[in-house]
Amino acid sequence: VFIGNLGSSATAESVADYFSSCGEIQSVRIITGQDGAPKGFGYIDFFSVEAAEKAVGFSHTELEGRDIYVALSPQQP
Repeated sequence: VFIGNLGSSATAESVADYFSSCGEIQSVRIITGQDGAPKGFGYIDFFSVEAAEKAVGFSHTELEGRDIYVALSPQQP
């Protein structure tokens, strides 16, 4: 699941806490630049498709003061 418009203070832990009601989370990755600063987006891997679909319902909700965008992303091999 892709998450966009994350604030610079968002951490893998805070994102996992926010989406924990969707279902069991396998991993959270916050994408950073070469300087280590967050780029404002990331990915959550859930153990079930149902949990991922529920997470999409969190699109246009507020996480740490930012209106986030959430969408299904292609499954990685």
